[in-house]
Amino acid sequence: MESNLSQDCLTSRNSGSICYKITVPHGPDLIAHGNILDHEYIIEQESWKIAEVSKKWFRVRDTYGIEIGPGQDDILLLAMTVVIDQMSHD
Repeated sequence: MESNLSQDCLTSRNSGSICYKITVPHGPDLIAHGNILDHEYIIEQESWKIAEVSKKWFRVRDTYGIEIGPGQDDILLLAMTVVIDQMSHD
């Protein structure tokens, strides 16, 4: 599985988007990839989309939403989104 995750990030980087691999203790790693700077990306776990971050639902500047799949760790995914946002603007 490790090589697949790395390949996903490599493919994303080559297409001009950004990819982050998030290591989760005692669980499968998460991959956030897409247009991180424009807040248009998805978060996957074991190749399944578990969340989507997007500005397309909003017209207000610097506003974006996160749609989290049922049964997911809402707090972890919200925290990831905040950290990714901070990392992309520093």
